[in-house]
Amino acid sequence: MKLPYLLFKQSIQEKKIYIFRKNSPFGVDDHMHICLKKPDGDILYFVCCTTKYKTIEKYLQRKNIDYSTIVHIAKDQFNCFDDDDTYINCNSVHEGNLKTFFKAYNNDIVDFIGEISDNHFCQILTGIANSPIVPNEIKKSIIKCLG
Repeated sequence: MKLPYLLFKQSIQEKKIYIFRKNSPFGVDDHMHICLKKPDGDILYFVCCTTKYKTIEKYLQRKNIDYSTIVHIAKDQFNCFDDDDTYINCNSVHEGNLKTFFKAYNNDIVDFIGEISDNHFCQILTGIANSPIVPNEIKKSIIKCLG
């Protein structure tokens, strides 16, 4: 049974992990994404989860970006990752519209699957704060707690 719009909006929380299947409206198809900010308007922010550490490492080297912008998360009973090791490239924040996200949820393109710890969430926020690529407007919107 699908949630109605207002309950769906209330269910979206920081730290929750969503799977974006094929034809996702934003983000990366067939990947898990972590919600960075509970919607206080129509905009949502996510980071993408990947197991391809070497791809992120090459990207950081090519762009000369500090490794503090990578977060490692090991599989546990709460995050429900498929693989033992998952990585977040904090230089890539995906932005999307809440109504588009809701439509994707109703079409079984997006689904909630788990949650990350407070510690990992703080590491991601720190990685975003350290990113030379994420625009300051997005940083300010997401990282109100980091001053």
